[in-house]
Amino acid sequence: MLLSCQQCRQFDRIAIDDFGMRGIVLMENAGAACVREIFRRSKDGPTVLLCGGGNNGGDGFVMARHFQNANVPVHVILLAGPAKISGDAKTNFDVLRKMDTSMTRAESSWTANDFLTAFRSVSDHPLLVDAMLGTGAKGSLRDPYAAAVEASNQMSASRFAIDIPTGLDGDSGDCELAFKADVTCTFIARKTGFENPNANQWLGDVEVIDIGAPREIFDRFQIQP
Repeated sequence: MLLSCQQCRQFDRIAIDDFGMRGIVLMENAGAACVREIFRRSKDGPTVLLCGGGNNGGDGFVMARHFQNANVPVHVILLAGPAKISGDAKTNFDVLRKMDTSMTRAESSWTANDFLTAFRSVSDHPLLVDAMLGTGAKGSLRDPYAAAVEASNQMSASRFAIDIPTGLDGDSGDCELAFKADVTCTFIARKTGFENPNANQWLGDVEVIDIGAPREIFDRFQIQP
């Protein structure tokens, strides 16, 4: 069963409003499960997390904490100013700051070369995690996101996308430029756009990640947990 991006957001809202789950619990479950999936597929190594200011970035902040707790060298590149990070994402961002996590703020003027320099300061062959933009993003990428994606696709690296590769339309599977993932760790269910053959070059392997939501919600959407 496939879900649209709107249905996935509705799924989260039902978990929060009807079942009383906290958004920050869903975010914690999502980020921790993505780290487990990465550990299952990839050797430990220097990791760069590209994080936006929304919930997708919040998942990345959770992941950074779990990587750091596992003694994996980790560096976070922020594509949104701290003032623009809010809600559950801000809670997890503030935890990272108290942990003295290595972070860099990507300026809006950054080019692909600036991102490449930042990546290579961590490792020539890092593990790259795309936690920039999620299912709510529409339209063509703008800088610094476009530059970050361009640079990521040029790196000799293992690339993991969280929920959806940044730049890919989850409903249609169309894009002009997207993060080229080796693995996409998507939440709840595969998105409708993943069935578009053109999406395959960006998605890599798709792994559906359990975020701990009640089974009854899956039943409402007629999908298997």
